[in-house]
Amino acid sequence: MDDLCKNFLRLIKEYNLEERLIIPLYKTLDFLYESEEFKKWNTGMQLFSQDLFTLISLDILNSKSINKLLAISGLIVGLFSQLAKELKKNAFLMISKLLTHK
Repeated sequence: MDDLCKNFLRLIKEYNLEERLIIPLYKTLDFLYESEEFKKWNTGMQLFSQDLFTLISLDILNSKSINKLLAISGLIVGLFSQLAKELKKNAFLMISKLLTHK
């Protein structure tokens, strides 16, 4: 499991600008969080979720693609249950900003 999480993070870092790869990756991660597959693997998931949230927080600031922003918003909602208390506030604020953006 640890290798799989590291590979997800590596793919996001390396192919951040490749929307054809990143958007399906975000949707896949969102699906895994929604189906609660990550809850079955307790080891290291808190740290992985925090690292993932940090990466997508940076990605959301630099993105102008609506498809990417939609994929990120779904992933943030999925991540919400796995995040530490201090990051939940940031995640909620980020979702609020996405929903109220003109």
